[in-house]
Amino acid sequence: MARASWPPGFKRFTILATTFGDGLPEPVGIRFGKHQYMTKVFVDKTFKKTLEGTVIYLIRHATPLIDYGRCGAVSAKVLLDEYNQTSSIDEAEIADFLSRAQLSGPLMMPGLNIISSPINRAYATACRLFDAGRIRQDHRLKEFDLRLGRVPLLKMGLRQWFALHRVLWLMGISLGAASRRSEHLRAVEVADELYTACTTTGETTVVVSHGMFLRTVRKTLQRQGMQFRTVYRSGCFTVEALAPGKE
Repeated sequence: MARASWPPGFKRFTILATTFGDGLPEPVGIRFGKHQYMTKVFVDKTFKKTLEGTVIYLIRHATPLIDYGRCGAVSAKVLLDEYNQTSSIDEAEIADFLSRAQLSGPLMMPGLNIISSPINRAYATACRLFDAGRIRQDHRLKEFDLRLGRVPLLKMGLRQWFALHRVLWLMGISLGAASRRSEHLRAVEVADELYTACTTTGETTVVVSHGMFLRTVRKTLQRQGMQFRTVYRSGCFTVEALAPGKE
């Protein structure tokens, strides 16, 4: 079977197109954006930028590689500990994202502020995406607390065990976990800091964390007027972007 041949200059065209596309949003924001602010970039000189060129990225960790099959309550508690401790994740989810330059390119730019949950599955995801030296860990980014109770004679998939006890937690049955209110306030505090950094300093931040925590952060930022879009999703691994909305 004959191999397909690309037209002359096709590879050069795709590289130029990708490079142009990755670099376009910020100058377009600077030219046409209405929400201007002043900031310093790398050198002791002030530059004019606009909020339209500033983004907050929320990244949920890749899928942990553990056994999600049917089990009883005792085994589920053991597997929850493994889920919280493992650094083994489905790197194929991340590799596919990185292979799509039009999606991943903006996150590969220098100068971004990258923060990660210290929980292994999140930090492993961050290290697969970025050089470890660029990542700052923040304990406030860990997932909302979850504890599993003993339910005799019941067997179901591990994800169902997680979902059942998360619903109980939302109803106020914590089984010793941190309260819903305290965990919510922790996420809101982080969201407020992200919003301030985005709208006053123009800092673009990448947050690598967990599903429930990031959902609360996103909803808080949306209530403050930021516009949300999903950039990529595969398994647990999700990349979301929020930018200041127009008045």
